[in-house]
Amino acid sequence: MLQAYLWLCILESSMSSIKNELLPLCTMVFPAVSVDWELIKISIDVMANCICERLDRKYIPFVKVYIQDMQQLFIDAEKTFASPTSIASEQ
Repeated sequence: MLQAYLWLCILESSMSSIKNELLPLCTMVFPAVSVDWELIKISIDVMANCICERLDRKYIPFVKVYIQDMQQLFIDAEKTFASPTSIASEQ
């Protein structure tokens, strides 16, 4: 799902699909199924590496901008939607 939304954003030249569709869905579903935000960060990193290994070198800088934006959106979402218990356990 992450990869599909990444390509959609690239095709639309906008991060709005992730911001307005994927992130709200994730913030509802992840806590209900006990998905850790760290798993999503790792998943995005693995996805980014796999994509960049297969892309023509001339497209990598263009795609990396969207990957970095996606990573930042999930980092910001984690800060906003992390449960108080997960924040307390990190301290």
